[in-house]
Amino acid sequence: VGVYSRAPVDVIGGSFSNQPSVGTGAAIFVGGVSNAPALRGSVSNVFIADGVAGVVAGRASDLRVLRSAFAGITGPAVRVRSNGGVVFANNTVFGARIGVLSVSNSGAERISVRNNIFIGDGIATGRGVSNSTAAVISNSFNLFTNFARYFAGATPGGGTLTNRDPLINLTTLTISSASSPAVDFGTNYTGAIPFTGIGVDLGFRESPFSLPTNFFYI
Repeated sequence: VGVYSRAPVDVIGGSFSNQPSVGTGAAIFVGGVSNAPALRGSVSNVFIADGVAGVVAGRASDLRVLRSAFAGITGPAVRVRSNGGVVFANNTVFGARIGVLSVSNSGAERISVRNNIFIGDGIATGRGVSNSTAAVISNSFNLFTNFARYFAGATPGGGTLTNRDPLINLTTLTISSASSPAVDFGTNYTGAIPFTGIGVDLGFRESPFSLPTNFFYI
């Protein structure tokens, strides 16, 4: 584990890679003991690579994961368990087995997934959003590609794109073309960074591209 916290945590910036495969194998683990109050914090502008999991939100957590990039994760980019809560917004996930995984939850979770780019590893067990519990996962304006199955135990929300090439640079994971379907496609939300164009780009970094002001999605 790169960062482990049972208290409010804010991780801003940094790079985590090659986390051990024992335990959670997570770069960042936020969790609490039974009967702990909600744990609040944020993870933003970090790069996480080559671990078993990117971020694990455990018991009683209330975590925001924003504007971060995940590469080569052999499990989920974000795992929510034991009544944890997560807002996962404007991130780019490349080569992960699972984008978002909810396990061991009772249905009281607050899981919101929006404005992300998810690129799977192409393995037959891959899932974009996987929910094996009673949790309700709110998801909207996400792009999924190269997963064997995009939704398991969850339904796609408004603005979901599947099987679309986001046209990103595979080294920097940033949008590389004005023709990318991720340009200006996102939805604004409280705490979103300033954006150019008619909408927020999908993914972890706003691109220099924008759609014409008279452009409308159909």
